[in-house]
Amino acid sequence: MAPPQENLVTAVLRSTPIENGPILAQIPTGTLLLLRSTHGVWSYVKMESGLQGWIASSALQPLVPRTK
Repeated sequence: MAPPQENLVTAVLRSTPIENGPILAQIPTGTLLLLRSTHGVWSYVKMESGLQGWIASSALQPLVPRTK
């Protein structure tokens, strides 16, 4: 039986909101991000380290439900 994998990369933080934009960081599952804004299918987020960039919105899961 294989050991469980930890810190699986589920998304990348990019410097621009395009699919082949330069990668700033690899983001492990469960990383908390602060949503700053959205642009189409991209979200601009801030990591706890202060690093900011773009991530595919589909890779995010809200902790607090959106209000209407």
